[in-house]
Amino acid sequence: MKRKATAWLVTLTCLAALTVNARAADLFLLGYTGFDYEDPNSSPATYLDLGEGYRMVGFITSVNPYYLTLDFTNNENTVVVGNPGELLVVARFFTFPLLAVNCSNGHVRYYEDPKVGGASNAIYGTNPPNATVPSTFSDGTELLGGDMIGFSLTYDTSTNDGSWSATVNLNEGTQLSYIPPAQRAGWQMTGLLGRPNATVPQGYVNQTSGECRIPDVTPTSVKTWGNIKSLYRR
Repeated sequence: MKRKATAWLVTLTCLAALTVNARAADLFLLGYTGFDYEDPNSSPATYLDLGEGYRMVGFITSVNPYYLTLDFTNNENTVVVGNPGELLVVARFFTFPLLAVNCSNGHVRYYEDPKVGGASNAIYGTNPPNATVPSTFSDGTELLGGDMIGFSLTYDTSTNDGSWSATVNLNEGTQLSYIPPAQRAGWQMTGLLGRPNATVPQGYVNQTSGECRIPDVTPTSVKTWGNIKSLYRR
């Protein structure tokens, strides 16, 4: 009985350790929500045609306080994806209704700006780029920023929804020092795209929300309690 009890304790301890290690490998940085648009938009009738650019502005909605110190009460915390001439469509594959594109490299930057006494309040406006976008989302203090590489997007044109992802290597901003040097590369920024309601401002394409994290790369396998117990039957 003692040996069986010991075996069970060892099993449970190993399972707990594996769970902790798997969770530790998945590092959350922040979450966001916003709207995206095309710039340039040389073919208005075609979504993300070759040579057109993907852009997004929005607000940070959650953060990992271990990495970043954000004041959501007094500051606007914003995100800007892409600059002019960046994230241009370099490969486009379309088989109705599915679209897949790959874009050139670009940048993402996160900012903070006081709600009172700051440079300006972030306002989407209409038909971006415009007098407030991206300027009012990027006129604060840059907290963190980095290179975006491997940007890819998939979209269902029949349902008007999809997703995108890119690898982010952090290399700038006032809070870059809070990120351990060994953890500044390999972040994955993702976004869900869609038109869930009528609030998408004129000139924008999708409402988008997502997060930036280092995904869990620890291999795992699902086992039932029967599988586990069978390992210790002799």
